[in-house]
Amino acid sequence: MQIDSLDTPAAILDADVVIYVIAERLQSADRDALAMVSPANAVAVLNKADAVSSHWSDVVVRANDTMKITGVQTVPLVAPIGGTTSMSTVGDQELRDFRILAASDDPTLTLSPDLFAAAEVPVNTRDRLALLSRWELAGVTTALDTMRREPNIDAARLTQILHAFSGVDAAKTVVAARVHRSAALRGGALLDTLEKLAARSSSRDPIEQFLRGPTAAELGLAAGLASPALVDVVAGRDARQPVNAAEALRLAEWWTRYAASDVGAPSRRAANRIRHGYSARSVERA
Repeated sequence: MQIDSLDTPAAILDADVVIYVIAERLQSADRDALAMVSPANAVAVLNKADAVSSHWSDVVVRANDTMKITGVQTVPLVAPIGGTTSMSTVGDQELRDFRILAASDDPTLTLSPDLFAAAEVPVNTRDRLALLSRWELAGVTTALDTMRREPNIDAARLTQILHAFSGVDAAKTVVAARVHRSAALRGGALLDTLEKLAARSSSRDPIEQFLRGPTAAELGLAAGLASPALVDVVAGRDARQPVNAAEALRLAEWWTRYAASDVGAPSRRAANRIRHGYSARSVERA
C-alpha cells in the first residue's frame, strides 16, 4: 500500500483504489487533489462528520454536495465511534448512565463537551468523562436521543445504532466495491495481455487453451461487468447472478443482442466478454 499526503512532493494519486479523507469541509486543496483522480476508482471520506452537524441528515447533504462538486463518491464517517463499536459494545454501566442522562431536562447538556462535563446530573463527572472519552459528544448525543425514543433499549441494540451512526459499514461497502472493481479490471488486463501473447508466442496453444477455459470466462465476465464503458447499462440491470443454466443462457442472449446493437467498440468488447462468461456458465450448469 502506498500512502501519499498533499505534503508529499509530487504526490501521485494513481493507485487502483484512492481513498481521500476530507476533514469536515471541502477545501480548495481537496478539490485540486480530487481533480487528479479517476472518480471510478476513488472514494472521498468526509471524516469528523459529527462536526458538520448533530443531525445526520445534514451530514448526508454535505456529503452529497461534496460528491456533486468533485464527482467522487463521498461517504460520511465518524471514525472514533466506528472504531469503538467495531471492537466492543456499550457496557452495562454505560447503559445505566445513558438512561439516567436521557431523563435530564437540561437543554444544554450535550451542546459541548465542557457543558456535558460540568452539568449537574445524577451521573458523576468521572463517569461522564469516561463516556466522552469512549463515545465522544456525537456518540453520547446519539445515545441519549435514542434512549428518549426507546427507553427500554438494550446494550446490543444501542451499539448497533451507534455503529450505524458512525458510517463505518457504508464506507467499507463503498471501498470494497472499488477494490472488487479494480481486481476485475486487472483480470481483464491480464486477458488482454494473454491474447496479445497468443498471437506471437511459441506457447500459443496452452495460452489459447487457457483463454477458452472456465477461469478465463469468469475473469472476462467480471471485467466486462466492471467496464467503465458499461457502467450505466450494468447499473440498470438486475444485479442477481444466474442460479441455473437457463438464466445464464438468457443473460448471454441479452448481451449478445446488446453487443450487436449500435454501441461503441469498448462497450461491444465488454459486452462480448459478459456474453462469453454467461454462455460458459450455462454450459457448466446444464
